[in-house]
Amino acid sequence: MNAKPADSLSELHVDVVVLGGGVAGLWCRWAAERAGLRVLLIESQRMGAGQTILAQGIVHRGVKYAISPSASEAAQAADRAASIWRAAMGRGPAVSDATPNLRSVRVLADSMLMWSDAGLLSRGVAFAASKVLSSSVRPATPAEIPPVLRSAGTVYHVDEAVVAPRSLLRVLAEQGSGPLHHAAVDSIHVASDHVTIRSSALRVRAQCVVLAAGEGNADLLRLAGADESGSEAWMQRRPLHMAYVRNAPCELFGHWIGTISDKPRLTITSDRVGDEIVWYLGGEVAESGVAFGEAEQQERVRRELAACFPRMSWATAQIRTVRVNRAEGFQADGRRPDLPVVRSRDRLIAVWPTKMVLAPLAAAEVVRAVQALGVVGGGAWRAGGFDVNPVDYAWSPWTPPDQS
Repeated sequence: MNAKPADSLSELHVDVVVLGGGVAGLWCRWAAERAGLRVLLIESQRMGAGQTILAQGIVHRGVKYAISPSASEAAQAADRAASIWRAAMGRGPAVSDATPNLRSVRVLADSMLMWSDAGLLSRGVAFAASKVLSSSVRPATPAEIPPVLRSAGTVYHVDEAVVAPRSLLRVLAEQGSGPLHHAAVDSIHVASDHVTIRSSALRVRAQCVVLAAGEGNADLLRLAGADESGSEAWMQRRPLHMAYVRNAPCELFGHWIGTISDKPRLTITSDRVGDEIVWYLGGEVAESGVAFGEAEQQERVRRELAACFPRMSWATAQIRTVRVNRAEGFQADGRRPDLPVVRSRDRLIAVWPTKMVLAPLAAAEVVRAVQALGVVGGGAWRAGGFDVNPVDYAWSPWTPPDQS
């Protein structure tokens, strides 16, 4: 398809353009609009494609981080952000920050479980509770423990909800009023007082641009000419090799703790496709699994399931794997940042929330960066023949498109 001549492009004037339609971009859009700014969000694929749709959807309260003695800042940030999520979802007290209305998001579970070998978890949880003071961690009641965990020793109940990522995307998108536009960005020109963004059929002039495209930020930075030192000076990738199990025996949401660290041996969440239960598996097995091919990773996951649930047979379990790159703000030591990372150059702002739960904190920091540029909203929309190209939403690997 040939691009339109420059003089025939539709033209739009806005205050802020957000590039990226995952949770980070949508929360930035909502926060910027609440600050009185006109916002256009552009997504080049499906909304949430990449990290958001492949997230496990856990609204972390920081407990798993607090088990590691070196992770207190990450734990406290997650707990603070989770309080915003709980207020937005109508599941907790009001917070000082305004929140979008997420009450209609599909909640897969109200809480998580946490278990380990005898003795290990009791020490870890005691430490976690002392580090994350507002978290709710307690021994699970017999009614809360499913049969597959009856031989697991002490099982803890953790007040961390789990949401369906696709539902979250749709509901969060509904909270904004500015257009959601599907287009591939061809160029980004950053001038001293504005930014011009072009696609095949649209030219947008804005006071600033926010890059919230996860791993896609690397290509956007190159388009903007902001990678003189290489995009890795802005961003880093930490890959995962996740797995999912078809026809799982029951719904289960929990962390199997193997060592005193911030990486559970297994993190299990569940979803349904019709009457079928699917387990989605993360944790250390996904971190270390990046070095293995699909068949090898399937066998590693099978062995982990057998170790965690020794009374069950996993020989014929239907296991599939999926790779995802976690894009984060660059850290010199390559480790996971404790907080969201927001970096600016001129009128270009790039954001990586680090974890889904930290999206509210990332969006608040982005709005502060926008306001620091002197961006002022309140003007009328100016559009020359602009037609919104509707967006679609990504779906999970185990969900057929006609059931998404």
